[in-house]
Amino acid sequence: MKDTPVESQEQVDKEQQQQALAAQWFNDQLKKATSYLAQQGIILESVFNDDSTYVAPLFAVFKVRDKDRKKYWVIAGDLPTDVTSDNVAKDARSAIRHFSLHWQMKAEGMVRAGLRDTVQRDFAQLLITKAEALYPFAESEAVWKKRS
Repeated sequence: MKDTPVESQEQVDKEQQQQALAAQWFNDQLKKATSYLAQQGIILESVFNDDSTYVAPLFAVFKVRDKDRKKYWVIAGDLPTDVTSDNVAKDARSAIRHFSLHWQMKAEGMVRAGLRDTVQRDFAQLLITKAEALYPFAESEAVWKKRS
């Protein structure tokens, strides 16, 4: 059975609404990332949109350049906002892998150093949980096939 014109238009409207929500979420994450960078003393000059990617509402990874012409990868979303030099990853997929592994190692280092309180223990657990949730996206061919 074919879609009627009304059903087809409703589907188009729904898809446009979803795209608008995803674009708004992406922009919100960019604002969050920009604020984090400023807290780290990194003043954003530009974003390399073609190198940046996102999976709303989980994460957005941006390749950015600061006022001193240095390039970085920054990640934001439903996970810790973090930044690293662009020389650790050639593309967004590698950057996601880097952040995931970095968070695992950071949490392990915290545990080895001895967790002094529940805040540290909770943060270490958050890093582990988010790293484990993020890593499959770096390994998923289906995620990256859509973006090629």
